[in-house]
Amino acid sequence: MSSFAVLLVICTATALRQSPSWLPQRAHASSRVPVVACGADALNRSEARARNKAQRDISQALVQLKLPSNVATVYSEALAAMGVRSASELVRLSKAQMDAVEMRSEHRQLLQMQAALEAAELNAAAAASPSVEAAVAAQPSSGTADSDGAALDAHDDALIEPEEVIVVSDEMDGTRVDAALAASLPPLSRSYFSELCAEGRVRVDGVVCTKKSAKLVAGSTLHVTLRAASELMVTPEPLPLDILYEDECMLAVNKASGMVTHPAPGHWTGTFANALAHRVQSSALTTTLTPGTTLPDAFGDGLRPGIVHRLDRYTSGVLLGAKTVEAQRALLEAFAARRMRKVYLTVVAGVPDEHQTVRTRIGRHPVDRLKMAVESDPSRGRHAVSVVHRLATDGRLSLVAVRIETGRTHQIRVHMASLRCPVLGDPLYGDPNWNQKEARRAGRPLLHALQLGLEHPLTHAPLVVRAPPPEDVRILGAELAGCAPDAQSFDAWLAPRLHAVLEVDADTPES
Repeated sequence: MSSFAVLLVICTATALRQSPSWLPQRAHASSRVPVVACGADALNRSEARARNKAQRDISQALVQLKLPSNVATVYSEALAAMGVRSASELVRLSKAQMDAVEMRSEHRQLLQMQAALEAAELNAAAAASPSVEAAVAAQPSSGTADSDGAALDAHDDALIEPEEVIVVSDEMDGTRVDAALAASLPPLSRSYFSELCAEGRVRVDGVVCTKKSAKLVAGSTLHVTLRAASELMVTPEPLPLDILYEDECMLAVNKASGMVTHPAPGHWTGTFANALAHRVQSSALTTTLTPGTTLPDAFGDGLRPGIVHRLDRYTSGVLLGAKTVEAQRALLEAFAARRMRKVYLTVVAGVPDEHQTVRTRIGRHPVDRLKMAVESDPSRGRHAVSVVHRLATDGRLSLVAVRIETGRTHQIRVHMASLRCPVLGDPLYGDPNWNQKEARRAGRPLLHALQLGLEHPLTHAPLVVRAPPPEDVRILGAELAGCAPDAQSFDAWLAPRLHAVLEVDADTPES
C-alpha cells in the first residue's frame, strides 16, 4: 500500500472516531464510494496532488456553507475519491453522488439553494429582458432534491420544490401516469409530465416511477415535484397590496384571506407573487432599481420569484417578499435558522391552558394525504414547536396568540386540533358542529399572522412588522375580550397583552 493510502486510512479512522454516528463509514467495506487503489493501480503523484488539492478546496467551500468542519472533511474526502476536482462542481452534484457519500438532507438543501442563488445572481447580472420570465430561464431544474421533496429542515414556510399530491380516483383507475397528471394539473401537458417521470420527479405510493406509461390503480397516491416550464412563468399583475413596510430590497404586506402566496395548479394567477412582480417592475421606473429588474428566484421552479415564506390561502397577515438576490438569500437563511419571531392570532373552539408549549412532531396524515397529523413515533414526521397563550375566553370559544418556533405545513391548525381546541372555521381540522354554528362569523379558518420580528436582511437593524387583525378575527376577539369591536379599541386591549406574551416567551428557554 502506498504511503498516501496509509495516510488516508489513518485520517479516516481518526475522523470517524470524532464524528457523529450518521457520517459515512468509509473505513468499512462499501461498494458505493471508490477507495484508494493499491499496488500496480496506485495513484501517481500528480493525481495524488490533484486529489489533495480538490479535497482541501471542497472542504473549505463546505465550511463556508456553514457545515461543521469534521463533516466537511468526510464529504470532501469521499467526493475527491469519486473524481470531483473543484469546489465549483458542488452545485452540480447529482442525487446519485450525494447518495454515495450519504449526504444528509439538510446539507443537500444547502447545496441546492446555493446552486439556485448562483443561477439567480448570473441572471440578475445579465438583466437582458424586462420581463420576470427571464428570471426563470437561468434556473437549474433542482434535480438534486431529496426523494421526499423535503424543504430546509428548519422550516416549511418556503418549500424548496412544490410537491403536488393526487389520490387516484376510481375514474382514473387504469390510466397512464402522464395522462392522469395532465388531467389533474392543467394547463401542464403530458409531455411535461413524461419528462418529470424520466427525471425521477414522480412517485406512486412512495416509489419513484420513471415509466410514463405505467397504469395507475384506484386509491394509489401520486406525488409529483414540479420544475420550471414555460407554462409556469409568473406574469406581473396589477393586484392591490396592503403594504406594511417597503424599501429597495424587501417589502411586507398584510395578505388578505383568499390570496394564494404563489402560483400552483388551480391558482396560476392572482397570487402574491404575481402582484410582487408587477410592483417591482413598476417601482424600477421611479427608484434607483435598474429598469427591467427581475425578481430573484432561489427555488428554480419558476413559480416563486421573490418568495421567502408562505401563508396558507385562507390565513391572513404578515407576508414578506424579496426584491433582490441578496435579500432573498438573507431572509431564507433567517427563516431556516429560526431567527424570525412569528406570532399568530386565532379564535379556537374550546379553552386551552393559559400558557403551554406544544412539541409534538408533524407528518403527512396516514389516510388523507391532503392533511397533516401529529406523530407519536419519533422516527416519523418533523420536529414542530408552538407556544400557545390564551388571551380571552367565554368558556366556549377562546382568543389565542401562538408563537411558532418552526414553520411546518398547517402547524398551528394541527397543533391546536391536537389540543382539542381547533381553529374556528377550519374545514380540514376544525369541529364541524362549531363551524356550522358560527358559519356566518367564521367563513374561513380564523387564523391571522399578526406580527413578524426579524433582522433587516441588509442593514441588520431590528424590524418588527405588524398586521392589524381583519374584521372577522377582530369582531369575535373583541366579543371574547369584552371590549368595543372597533379597530382602535381592540388594538388598545390587545397591545399590552401581546407585549406580556412576548415577555413570557423571552423568559422561557427555546427548545
